[in-house]
Amino acid sequence: MRRQFSFPVLRLLPLLLWVFMTLSGCGGDDGASVESGSTPGAGNQFLRIFVRPFAGQYTNTWSFDHDLPLGTFSESDSALGSRDVLTWRGSTRVMFWGDGRFHDGYDWALPEGTPLKAVADGEVFFAGLEEPFTCGSKGAVAALIVGIRHAVAESTIYESLYVHMSRVDVAVGESVSAGQLIGLSGNTGCSFGPHLHLTVRKVTQSGDKVVVDPFGWEGGGDDPWEIYNGGVRSYWLWKEGEAPQGEYVE
Repeated sequence: MRRQFSFPVLRLLPLLLWVFMTLSGCGGDDGASVESGSTPGAGNQFLRIFVRPFAGQYTNTWSFDHDLPLGTFSESDSALGSRDVLTWRGSTRVMFWGDGRFHDGYDWALPEGTPLKAVADGEVFFAGLEEPFTCGSKGAVAALIVGIRHAVAESTIYESLYVHMSRVDVAVGESVSAGQLIGLSGNTGCSFGPHLHLTVRKVTQSGDKVVVDPFGWEGGGDDPWEIYNGGVRSYWLWKEGEAPQGEYVE
């Protein structure tokens, strides 16, 4: 889990992650692999442009929350009492701590040093350490991050962010190809166990950057996050056979 990169968010997020890791013991995940990635249902919407950001399959330890992934709710929000994360399947899972929301991407328990790959052709717009911030008992921290912009079409642009890396092998302005090595996974920043955090953003025509779920939405009815964010839809972005594990595994 991480705070939103280059987006106004609550500084409380890193501390909540620390509490969850401490109570659940998930910070020590050994990166055990799972058998297969997720498969979409007929109710999803598709834009197949991404390849898997790592070889093989690894346990998904945290999911994108379709309720309020940025945690930007008020005390009067009727959903404030919920402690659930709303997944792309439309199911929920209860958190160990407080309100369960505040997650804008996916975490996979990759062992430190696992090669990371660009999910699509694009240009690197960020490569290095984020701005330091306070993370619970760890104090001031900064994660190694790579950000890549993917121009799918003239008016269709996505960004992918790879967080907590141990090594960066690309530079700002560099063009990369889908599947190209961009660095190694790690445990930098507000992280209490080696893993990859992947955030995907859609760049709107007005230039806004809205976080989206690369697994799309298959819950009953409209996607709450699409309604909340002004109509930016989450599509299934994975090419055939390229999806990682997208469901949280206990």
